[in-house]
Amino acid sequence: MKPKFKGTPGKWKTYKGNDRWVVRGGNIVAVVHDGTRDGLRGWEDQDIIDANVRLIAAAPELLEALQKTNDLLKDLDNTHTGDSRYADFAIQYSENRKLIEKVLEG
Repeated sequence: MKPKFKGTPGKWKTYKGNDRWVVRGGNIVAVVHDGTRDGLRGWEDQDIIDANVRLIAAAPELLEALQKTNDLLKDLDNTHTGDSRYADFAIQYSENRKLIEKVLEG
């Protein structure tokens, strides 16, 4: 049985207040700020924070896409075992698997 994501399920949305939030329904998944005590320092920081929030909000969908891609790579590797042209797919499958495990198992 494959491990499942134990965090707050997606789809996550973003909310802009004094800080930038990632939310699902009424639940806050993450609060992202620039690390200063007084909040945002300027537009550059807001752009970086907004980009970070968008990345975090996309995380559940990115994980799902990575898992689906890895299933396809595994099937491709299984059907072309011994064919050196598919060695890169096997390497990528292994790298993807490590990332998936990092997310799911900590």
